[in-house]
Amino acid sequence: MAKDKLSQYDNSAANNTDVGEVSEVGHDFPERVIQIAWDHHALGQVDPADATEAVDAVAVDNLKLDGNTLSSTDTNGNVIVSPNGTGNVEIAKDLQLNGTTNNWTIEVDGSDHLIFKYNGTAVLKIEDNGHITSGNDVTAFGTV
Repeated sequence: MAKDKLSQYDNSAANNTDVGEVSEVGHDFPERVIQIAWDHHALGQVDPADATEAVDAVAVDNLKLDGNTLSSTDTNGNVIVSPNGTGNVEIAKDLQLNGTTNNWTIEVDGSDHLIFKYNGTAVLKIEDNGHITSGNDVTAFGTV
């Protein structure tokens, strides 16, 4: 059977014999599906963006993209975002740090000040001129 959608491929390589109208080149499917499609100009027939063919999750090496979650599939593996050259890592919205029971967020207000919130309540502000405002007492020295 010609395979025109990603969901039609079998996890067993021997069961995948063609891509669209392209005959089998080897038994190393599905690893070669995209390469064969490129080689035979049949990529249009294997279209992961096809609206009728949903891709629920994508895994590459030790990373998994599932819905809005990018996670490591490696036990205790880190997820490192490292731009090439002089590029920056940019976060367009608030940064939420999830603890075991409470959450911290770091926000930038309309005046470009950093606002640190604990469970939604602002507890610390750092202004662009270095001025620091705390919602409570400040300990200037001590043991953490």
